[in-house]
Amino acid sequence: MTRHKHRKRDAWLAAAIAAALAAPTYAVAQDEADDDDAPRMLEEVLVTATKRATNLQTTALSVSALTGAQLQDASAADFASFYRLVPGLSILDRGPHQTKTTIRGIENKTHGSYNNNTVGVYVDDIPVTLLPSSQALNLSLYDLERIEVLRGPQGTLYGASSMAGTVKYVTNKPRMNEYEANAQAMLATTDGGDPSYSVETMVNIPLVQDQLAARIVAYYRKDGGWIDKVFPGMDVPAMDPIPELGIAGYDAYTLPSLEEKNANSRELTGMRAMLKWEPTDKLSIIGTILYEDSQADDTWASQPQLYGELEDGSTIKYPSFDKNWIYSLVAEYDFGGASFYSSTNYIDREKDLIQAWDNGFPFGLSPPGTELHPMTEAWGLSQEFRLVSQNDSRLNWLVGAWYFKFHDESSNRSRLQIMPELTNWGQIFNTKGEQWALFGEVSWDFTDKLTGTFGYRYSDFEQSDGPTVTFVEPTAVFFPPYGVDPTITTYEDSVPSMKFDISYQATDNVFLYALASEGVRVGGFNKNILNDPRAPDQFSSDSLWNYELGSKATFMDGTLQLNTTLFYVDWSNMQNKISLSGVTFTGNAGESHIAGLEFETVVNATDRLTFWGSGTFREAMLDEDMVVDPSVATGTEGKEGDRLLNVPNITLSLAGEYRFASLDQWGGALRADVNYVSDSYTRFRADPPADPSERARLDDYVLVNLRGRFQPFKNWNAELFVTNLFDTRAEVDILLRADGVETTTYVRPRTIGVQMQYNY
Repeated sequence: MTRHKHRKRDAWLAAAIAAALAAPTYAVAQDEADDDDAPRMLEEVLVTATKRATNLQTTALSVSALTGAQLQDASAADFASFYRLVPGLSILDRGPHQTKTTIRGIENKTHGSYNNNTVGVYVDDIPVTLLPSSQALNLSLYDLERIEVLRGPQGTLYGASSMAGTVKYVTNKPRMNEYEANAQAMLATTDGGDPSYSVETMVNIPLVQDQLAARIVAYYRKDGGWIDKVFPGMDVPAMDPIPELGIAGYDAYTLPSLEEKNANSRELTGMRAMLKWEPTDKLSIIGTILYEDSQADDTWASQPQLYGELEDGSTIKYPSFDKNWIYSLVAEYDFGGASFYSSTNYIDREKDLIQAWDNGFPFGLSPPGTELHPMTEAWGLSQEFRLVSQNDSRLNWLVGAWYFKFHDESSNRSRLQIMPELTNWGQIFNTKGEQWALFGEVSWDFTDKLTGTFGYRYSDFEQSDGPTVTFVEPTAVFFPPYGVDPTITTYEDSVPSMKFDISYQATDNVFLYALASEGVRVGGFNKNILNDPRAPDQFSSDSLWNYELGSKATFMDGTLQLNTTLFYVDWSNMQNKISLSGVTFTGNAGESHIAGLEFETVVNATDRLTFWGSGTFREAMLDEDMVVDPSVATGTEGKEGDRLLNVPNITLSLAGEYRFASLDQWGGALRADVNYVSDSYTRFRADPPADPSERARLDDYVLVNLRGRFQPFKNWNAELFVTNLFDTRAEVDILLRADGVETTTYVRPRTIGVQMQYNY
């Protein structure tokens, strides 16, 4: 698309117009239409963002809530299919097991470090992104009550992993005296790709009247591939030994061709079982077991500069899997004036993937066909206690304590994929850690309209790294010594965070608030696999302050609502991925800021017609040069004024739905979604000898989805859908591999499908 010189000016003008016309995304009742075509009032939604139930429209926080009905109407199956509906929320969807979540442009651009997530992900009270290897799980959205997205730092209540925000999956809980069953199946086809299909089912069983019930969910999904493998094979010449460096050579060999249509399929199998016990009207206990197993056959990336847009010519295949068992026990007791909560959670995770490593090591030690094989086995145990006031006084408070312990055993192995038994290099790392925190919030109603809140959290963190096992065949002088290094290195830090807000109920329909909140991310260790002295052993914490002004308003007799937020983020000592001539590590790269406007909108134009809209307009850039190593000019350091990586200035979403009048069981609806994302960059500077002004640029794009649903029989619902209607080649990310080849990830091509659902 054509670039416009005054795009930045026009973007802010558009933001002002949108703010004047917009209103928040909100739940809309799905009752059958009647003869009266007058617009319906929007439903009230309760959220637990502040760890107590509050009305979304009177919560002094930038929070969006998507109900289970909204997710169903949008055919949202996983995180990648709903995030565009929420302002400020985006993901780098490089495919299964390589997804990173971003809120407000506070991006997780780090390299293999502990606790580098900037967005905390929760399933009810279960934190699922705390383990060192954790990226956001690609959780199924089946049988959810709602999803809450909290924008801005949530350090007071959710800790250091939520410096950009928090995503909460709120599940449907067991119902004591009601039998329920639901099943749905989906079949879809992707242009140029293999078919996709899924089966999901739920059953709710009362076991003891008014006291005990179970709810069980199971699902399976197969995502058909659409990337063709086109590697033709090659002959690799022999390499002579280099005795003075302790490097042995190797004989010539041949890499076979890798040619396969639609090679990047993925399978997801999962289960969620919940048991709820209410022995008295004051005590509630819920036990949960959650299991997900995700397996992918190959990469979702391609090399359009060398092959076709949807063709991968890599010398290897990229299989990967991610298996998770999560166990949770949550108890709540009502003392009358306060409620006590206990949440105990255990996570067991196994992760295994393959990366291309051609030319990853110097002196020809990783020739064509070499793969890097990272594997992780990790477990984590968390415990939270909190006491929450439950009264109608002017003073409301919450106090709590939190503890987390983990153990991570990870390894990296370099080997030829055609001869995996010949591992020529590898390391095994052992990382352990503990955290504890005390936190609290107190709110005071100065008047019946004016409320102030103060929150504080103090976290103490300790991590140990070691011993490390290294094995090298052949031994090379620049690798760590062969064998066991018994050294155990420790990292300790304390990370306080604060929050201040003041809210004002200006009228019955207008709520205003001002907020200042602090986000902190702890530091950690670098895995210096090449023993390079330029790479620091550790990196320190980074922090930011978020300032925002928000309004939430309702107009036209409750049929139109407006939520807007102005925000400014001041980011200090920013953690960032840094490359220095062959070695990559996490360092602290300086100062940056992010400023912008977010809005959400919905209007019931008539009883049958509803429009939604949301968007973000922002500026995200470095405030100083990234001084990495003055003696080494790499060409990849960011300069003052550079835009932050993978952060588009503008994202917009618009949806409309028309509901048909019911004719017996044939009632239905038509829905259209349009999403716009402006351009962004994936590197600060191009690598030498390229022009330093060049950077990997992601073009702007527009995506359109269409859906139609109807009820062919009693208790049956059917849906036809088309995603990416115009088959747009929207770029998600561009990465530079170790061999210097750029790889591009696109959104899935046009997909047409049908889904059937049965409710008992």
